[in-house]
Amino acid sequence: MADKQTDNALFEQFKQEVLAWKEEHRDEYNRFSRMMTESDGMDFVMLYRFCSKLLPAYAKEWKSQWSGDGTMDFDKFNTKVQSSKLAQVWVDRFHYHKEDMTANLVLSWMLFGRSYETMVTLLEGYANDEKNGRIIRTICARTIKYIISSSIKSGYRTREQWDEFQSEQQMLQEKDATGWAMKDVAKTAEIAEATEPSPKEPEEVLNVAENTLSSEEEQPQEAPPLLADFLFCNNKERVIQVIHDYFLVKSLAKNMAYVNIAMLKMGILREYHDEKTFYQALVNQYPDITFKALRSYRDARQKLMDAAGVRFIYEIGSDAAEVEYVRNLIDHAISSEKHN
Repeated sequence: MADKQTDNALFEQFKQEVLAWKEEHRDEYNRFSRMMTESDGMDFVMLYRFCSKLLPAYAKEWKSQWSGDGTMDFDKFNTKVQSSKLAQVWVDRFHYHKEDMTANLVLSWMLFGRSYETMVTLLEGYANDEKNGRIIRTICARTIKYIISSSIKSGYRTREQWDEFQSEQQMLQEKDATGWAMKDVAKTAEIAEATEPSPKEPEEVLNVAENTLSSEEEQPQEAPPLLADFLFCNNKERVIQVIHDYFLVKSLAKNMAYVNIAMLKMGILREYHDEKTFYQALVNQYPDITFKALRSYRDARQKLMDAAGVRFIYEIGSDAAEVEYVRNLIDHAISSEKHN
C-alpha cells in the first residue's frame, strides 16, 4: 500500500514537471499538437518508428499480429511494454536531454493533450474507408475499442467524455452544429430540472404533512448514505475528520469536487453510482457544514473534468494544486495511524 502511494506521488510530481515544461513552451507545444491533430497518419508512423528503435520487441509483435486475421492480442503488447524500460527511457530523455524536445512534446501531448481522441479519429477514418481490406478495417476497429477501454480503465478518460466525443464526431459528419448544440442545451436543462424540487401548492403541502407520520410507520426507513460508507482505507475515522476540517475552511462547490476527484485518483472511494449520491453522502456526513446546492457541485465537477486542449482542467494551475493539497491531507491521515 505504501509503495503504491509512493509511486503515485512520484508520478504526480513527474506530471507537474511535464505540465510546467508545457506551459513554458506553449508555442512549440501548440504547433506539435496541431500537427498531430491534423495528421494524415505519417506523424504517427514517425513516432512509431522512433519507439520501435527503443523497443524492437514491440515492433516485432505488432508486425506479427498485423499480418494475422484481424484479431489483436493487446495483452501481449502491454506485457512487452511493461517488462521493458521504455517508460524509463522517456522519463530520462525528459529529465536529462532538455535540448531534445521530442520526448518533452510527446509526453506533454500524451499526458495533457487530446492524444486518445486524435488516435481514435485517425483510426476511425481507416476503419470506415472501404478501400482498405476487411482485415485492416477490423484491426483498426479493435484498436479503437482498446484505446477507449484502456483510457477509461486507467482513469485518463471517463465514459461520459467518450459519449461527448462521439456526439461531437456525429455532429461533424452530419454538419449540424446548431442541432448538436441545441440537444446539449436541452439535455443540460433536463438534468437541472430533474434535480430541482418542483413547487407544491399549499393544499399539497398540508396533505404531505398529514400523511408523513403514517407513511413512516408503514415503511421501514433506510439509513442515509454517509461518506464513510463509500471509503475503504486505513484510519477511516481520521480521514473523515481531516475532510471535515477542510470543509470548515473551504466549503464551496469546487472544494467538494476537489475532494471527490482526489479520492477517486487515490483509489479509496467505492463506486457511488452518480454525483447526487456522493453529494448526499457529504451532506449527511457533515450536518454542521453548509454546502452549496447539488447543481452547483455538479457544475463545478463537470467543469473540472472538461478536456479542452489539455487532458483535464483539474490538472492545471491552482486546481491541480488544490487537488494535490487534498490528496496530501488524506495521505497524512491514512499514514498517521501507523504513528498513533
